[in-house]
Amino acid sequence: MTSPECERDPRVVGEVAEVLPPTGLRQTIVVVGGSLLALHGLVRTLDVDTVRAINQELREAVARVARVARRHDLAPAWVNDSSAAFRPQTFVEEDCRDVRLDRARLLVLVAPLRQVFVMKAVRGQGA
Repeated sequence: MTSPECERDPRVVGEVAEVLPPTGLRQTIVVVGGSLLALHGLVRTLDVDTVRAINQELREAVARVARVARRHDLAPAWVNDSSAAFRPQTFVEEDCRDVRLDRARLLVLVAPLRQVFVMKAVRGQGA
């Protein structure tokens, strides 16, 4: 498959929710970067960037569903927090009202384009 489904189909990320333990803190992924642009049909991407730091539990869940990455032609680290370093102080998570997946242990939100624009500007300045 050459067009990753995670860009439009939350069920791909939903497979991560299925392997999270049934109890514990709810994990949140806030989609930004190229994966956000892909949701709007502007680019193609092989991963899901989140502005939130990924804790060990979520990182392990993502690793357990590595088969998802292979099946959908995604990057090995297909859910990553490399964008967290560029999260501006003005980023307001409560503005992320576009919910793509809402499960008991995993919430996937999409950041507003205006906030991602600020992130790109911060990244361009060499934050």
